[in-house]
Amino acid sequence: MIIGYDAKRFFHNFSGLGNYSRTLISNLCKFYPQNKFRLYTRTLSKNPVVSSILDQSQIETIQPTGNKLFWRSMGMVHQFKPDMDIYHGLSHELPIGISKSGIKSVVTIHDLIYHFFPHDFPWIDRKVYHFKFRYACAQADHIIAISESTKKDLVSIYNIDPKKISVVYQPVSPVYDYLPATYEIEKNKLKYQLPDRYNLFVGALTKRKNLLNVLEAYTLIPEVARTPLVVLAGGTRLLNKVNRFISAHQLKSSVLLLGQIDSWELPAFYAGAQLTIYPSLYEGFGLPIVESLAMGTPVITSQMSSMPEAGGPGALYIDPNDPQNIAEKIMELGEDPSLQNRLGMEGLKYIQKFEAQKVTKQLMDIYSQILELKK
Repeated sequence: MIIGYDAKRFFHNFSGLGNYSRTLISNLCKFYPQNKFRLYTRTLSKNPVVSSILDQSQIETIQPTGNKLFWRSMGMVHQFKPDMDIYHGLSHELPIGISKSGIKSVVTIHDLIYHFFPHDFPWIDRKVYHFKFRYACAQADHIIAISESTKKDLVSIYNIDPKKISVVYQPVSPVYDYLPATYEIEKNKLKYQLPDRYNLFVGALTKRKNLLNVLEAYTLIPEVARTPLVVLAGGTRLLNKVNRFISAHQLKSSVLLLGQIDSWELPAFYAGAQLTIYPSLYEGFGLPIVESLAMGTPVITSQMSSMPEAGGPGALYIDPNDPQNIAEKIMELGEDPSLQNRLGMEGLKYIQKFEAQKVTKQLMDIYSQILELKK
């Protein structure tokens, strides 16, 4: 089987969509080495994370010509080789004309954030996303949603037949296959000057990720009972507002803002934390929840959208719009080591449903079924 992939995010994105693309391709090479995988990208990347995957003999990289801005949408179909069996758009879009090319197609839809949080996007971006997402879903032979929540949104908003959509969860990166050794955790604490005990927030400085409500919750926790909060969050949109809140409420000794770090360092942060707080208002899946559980660290997360799917019995659930409720759960979990241990153990069992070989087989089964329809 020869499968082509939209690999823009694979090469140039080093957060959610890029991690999804690299983990998917890496797992396919590992578990299905008899196939060939073509990565379409306008420009290459010299990042070592990317380079390590490209060493696989099954991978071929192709650089399409054409418009620099719209190469994924326009003209690329005419550059496909006729021996390709399937083309998979890994991040919400397919090239125009794919349905007339004779090549079967799959698209992964991660979320519909632009629809639920329109104020986070410029008007023109919303229009482009709406067209691309709907077009891809209409033209694809099959759609992959990364959660039941996203599938439900696609059916509700785009009126898609549920039979056309399969849920294939996002596996965690191979860096989470092993727990960091104690010395690695301590080395990480020393490098970043972390306290011995800390709670962890992983996300971005956007309203949807909801850090401000966590900080509001911290003001409701007595100072003597506050476990310091380590914040790993990139972006600048809310940085000034966050810093002003911290200063105004005397939280400087309780909150450590570290910005965005390299993804390979994250396991030691999770493993060294008492708990992870992930109070997002909406997620397509919520990968940091599963990452934390993979390190044996329990999670406090939202009771809405896809978060319960990711957390299962390894999490405590909150109303993310209620700082008092967030504060209560932080104190409840933080002050109860037996609860931490129980949730940690249950989380480790639960995340076996996201095991790499299992979800990769689900994906390959979809490819095979699509090719059967072609015959």
